[in-house]
This record gives sequence, structure tokens and C-alpha cells, in this order.
Amino acid sequence: MKERKLGDFTIENINVTLIICGAFTVIFLGYLTWFITKTDFGLLPYLTLPLIFGLIMENRRLERDWKILTLKIMLAVICASVISFFRNLDSDISREIALWPYLFIFFFALFSAVYHHKKVTPVITEGTTLLQSISIIYWIIHYNYLSFSNFLEALVLISGLIFSAISFYNAFSYRKLTASFRLILSIWSAVIMTVFSFVYINRVYHFNYFIGDFVIDSSLNIIQYFFLGVSLIYMIQNARMVAVYIPSKNSFFDQDHLKRIARMNKLHVWRYSKEQVKIKDSLLILLFTSAVYSFNYFYKIIPAFTLIWIVYAGSLENV
Repeated sequence: MKERKLGDFTIENINVTLIICGAFTVIFLGYLTWFITKTDFGLLPYLTLPLIFGLIMENRRLERDWKILTLKIMLAVICASVISFFRNLDSDISREIALWPYLFIFFFALFSAVYHHKKVTPVITEGTTLLQSISIIYWIIHYNYLSFSNFLEALVLISGLIFSAISFYNAFSYRKLTASFRLILSIWSAVIMTVFSFVYINRVYHFNYFIGDFVIDSSLNIIQYFFLGVSLIYMIQNARMVAVYIPSKNSFFDQDHLKRIARMNKLHVWRYSKEQVKIKDSLLILLFTSAVYSFNYFYKIIPAFTLIWIVYAGSLENV
């Protein structure tokens, strides 16, 4: 019998697990439907549908085992339902119904990231960090962050530009990629994607109409949510690869914390390829992405972050 692992848990009999989880899923979905009929269908955020569709599409791209996909969806339904409807039975149920889809999406993406942790930690190259650095420079220029309104903002932006310069230097030279440089560039890549993730999620959720035309703006909204769904697994994995370096109240660079950091350092070094990108390929990346970003900067075809994520999501196909 083939065993399957979901994080630290080993699933010995997938069919029995599916039956058990399916029973609970039916109960919780019935419970949710009953509450919705007593309140208002308008409480459900329908724009989460393209997000969920994008998340399912990326799961199917990573692996075509429908049983594992179904199990992840069922576990997400169960976790979201337990937290939504049983954390506070006296709370406003309408608020819980509105929250439920987001909890479901979070758990679905989390379980997917844990299960596919090897596939969603792809080997990256100098070309990847070059593309990300160009994107962050485009972001800084587009939103005029070079004004340096306060010291903290200036410190963060200057640090970002320094690391971007390092990635440019490596992409346009044949300097040997030592373990230290690969560690630095891999962490920089994870930091960029984590920052982009939080900002993009916030901007998609608080999206303002861009053109003023209902059809165009609605289409842009659907596209943004879809690409958010496609990228969500990678967002979570990048966040996990950065979070280990942040101390907490119960883990402040003690022995266990340092061991986790050492393991993550090895993962960062492993995932950054020793193979150097040809300078002509780096030049093509620079010219093409600069042209695309410049055209959008001057003519404002689509929101800046939507374009960044289209470029990023397109690069996932090469993983």
C-alpha cells in the first residue's frame, strides 16, 4: 500500500482517510449552507472564486493525484469551518460566513505548500534574482518611493537597492557563485517575494477601479485574483523561508532556533543554482522586462502589481 505524507503525518490508507474527511466535509458544508440561507448570500465574497480556481489549477500543475487534491480541499474545509463556527458561538455569524472563504483558502494553500514543499522550493538562478530585482526597482519608481519620507523607509529602500545591485553584479559577471553568495541571493529572493506577496494581497483585496469601465475593471479584478491563487502556494513557502530568521518571544536565537536557521541556510544554498547565467541572457532579461515595465509605466495599461505577478506567474511555468 502506497503511503503518502502531508507534512509530518503519514497517510497509510488514502481511501479510508478520504471517506472520514468526506463525512466531516459534508456535515460542515451543510452547516455552512444552513447558516447562509438564514442570512444573506451576498455575504460571500464571490471574487474568491477565481482565486480558488487559480489555487486548484496550480495544485493540478504540481501533481495530478486527484485523491491528494481532494484530501487537501476537505482538510481546508474542516479547519476553516471549525475556526469560523466554533471559536465563538455567540459572535455575529454573518461575520464568520464572510470570513470562511478566506480561512479555507489559507488552509488550502498552507496544506499545498507543506505537501509540495520540494516542488514549490524550485532551484533559482541569477536570472531569477535579476528579474526580481528589476521588478522591485520598477515598483519603487512606479510608486515614487525614492522620496524617502522617513528614516526607516530610506533604510529599507537603500538596503533593497544594495541587494539589487549585488544581483545585477552576479548576473552580468562570471564571478564564482560561492555558498555565501548563493545564500545571500536566495534569502534576498525570498524576502522580495514575501514583501511582494503581502503588498499584492493587500492591493488586490482593496482594489480600486482602474479604468472606470465596469467590464474592464471587473476583468482586471478577476485576473488579479486568479494570479493571486496561482502564486499563493509560493507566497507561503517564501514566507516560511524568511520567517525562520525572525526571533520570537519563545525562540530568540537559542540552540533550537539556531538549528532551524542552519537547516534553512542549507535549503537556501541548495536551491540557488551554481550554474551561471550567460551575460547575453541577462541582457535579454533586462531589455525585455525593462521595455514591458516602461511601457506600462508611461501608458498605465494595467495595475503595476498585476503586471509584476503576471511576469512572475509566467516564470513559474519554467520551474
